[in-house]
Amino acid sequence: MGSDRGLSPKELVKIRFPLPPDENAEAEWLWAQPIEDLQFRLKNTPLFVEGIGNEDVVEAVVDDVHKVLEFRRVVRGGGHSTYRIALQPNASTERSATLRANLERRGCGIEGVSPRLFAIDIPPTTDIYEVYGLLNEGMAEGTWWFDEMHVGHALREKG
Repeated sequence: MGSDRGLSPKELVKIRFPLPPDENAEAEWLWAQPIEDLQFRLKNTPLFVEGIGNEDVVEAVVDDVHKVLEFRRVVRGGGHSTYRIALQPNASTERSATLRANLERRGCGIEGVSPRLFAIDIPPTTDIYEVYGLLNEGMAEGTWWFDEMHVGHALREKG
C-alpha cells in the first residue's frame, strides 16, 4: 500500500469498488480511513476504478451478500487526479523506471501491479499539465498508453 500517509493498518479498512463487466475482475479493493459514520477517506490510488482519486471522501455501506464495505458514492473530492499507465509490449521497463522517477520528483505517488501497469496519483499541489505533458511524450513515442481515470484538479480556463 503506497499512500497510507503513515497510518497503521489498524486505522484503515478495505472498501470494495465493483467494476464494470468489461474489466477482468469483479471488483477493486481500496484502503480507506474511517472519518465518520459511513464516510471514509481513500488512502490509496485506484488502478481500475474510474471517477475517484486518492483522498476523496466516499460513502460505503456493508453489503449484505458479501459482508464487506461496498462503495456507494463520492461525498467530496480530495483534489487528486489519477492516470493509469501501461507500457507497450516492446517497451523497456527502464523507460518506465525513468518516468516513475520523474513523477515521484514532482510529488506524484505510484501504485500498481507491475512496472508495466501502474496508476499515478497526482496531488493537488503538482502541476497536472506538466505531468500530462510527460505522459503525452511517452505515448507519442509509442512507449506506453495512458488513461485519464479521474481529474480532481481545478483546470485552467481556456482562452
